[in-house]
Amino acid sequence: MKRRLLTLLLAGAAAAGSALALLGCRIEPVPSGDASGEVTALSIVSNAMDYGDCYSFRLRNTGEEILFSCSEDDGSGRVEFEDMPMPPAFMEQFTRLLMDTQLDLITADKAGKKKPSAPDKTSWTVSVTWKTGAERTMYEKPPEEAAVRSFFSKAARAYGIPEDEAGELTYLYISASASWIEGSFSFDIHEKKGGYLFSAYFIEVLYAEEGNWEEHTVELDDAPLSDAQLEAIRQAARESGLYDSLASNAARWISPKYDEAEIPMDATTYHISAGWEKQSFSDSGWGDPHYEPLLSVLKETARTLES
Repeated sequence: MKRRLLTLLLAGAAAAGSALALLGCRIEPVPSGDASGEVTALSIVSNAMDYGDCYSFRLRNTGEEILFSCSEDDGSGRVEFEDMPMPPAFMEQFTRLLMDTQLDLITADKAGKKKPSAPDKTSWTVSVTWKTGAERTMYEKPPEEAAVRSFFSKAARAYGIPEDEAGELTYLYISASASWIEGSFSFDIHEKKGGYLFSAYFIEVLYAEEGNWEEHTVELDDAPLSDAQLEAIRQAARESGLYDSLASNAARWISPKYDEAEIPMDATTYHISAGWEKQSFSDSGWGDPHYEPLLSVLKETARTLES
């Protein structure tokens, strides 16, 4: 009798489950694992009526490499790739993003069943995996969504073309303004009519003693560069890590919660624009732009052309 009763109960449960399935219902799995600590994977998917507003980003840290996937259009064209290896600098910026937005903690707190949404409304799916093995998914707009999207979008474009695929350096502008004489300079290289022209301005202190010094100003305006001089500058840019540095700066996390630190009165400010055949970057900030041996080669080239 007891065996028959148990059989009837099991059959009834199966029938109830089938009925729920027919009604379009499903039982959500109970989340397991400790959703805290190091995040090893994150994905954000946005679906919208306008295809330009649809995007997806996925980041995975396998322990051996950091892999990034992207499908997004920032208005200049859609960028799509899958499992592209990323440098450690990208993961450092991603960690800052998590600290500022609490995206992982909010996802863990709001994880749950997907809610029905109107077909003309934008919807989001955010999934997070922790090193503990825990996984959580929420179906809400992520915190600071615009800033988060901008960060991943810039990273995709900055790192999407490796330096060895970007082609040759085709233009370069570096300027700095400092409170000390030799700290201010400007250099400009650009192409014109099949050749490259070089402009430069900086001041050198030839000698200084007993509070006196002698200055020499080096100033050039569109001086033609020889092929050897141009190649020396390009080689110096490669040795200086210019490409990787500018890519890293372009893909840094900028918190919408905090204002930029006030620039000290005696700080050196700089601006850099550089373009390769398939990539370009621009960066401004304060602090000494340490690009050696590039700056030394630019100064030496200017001295040679001036003499």
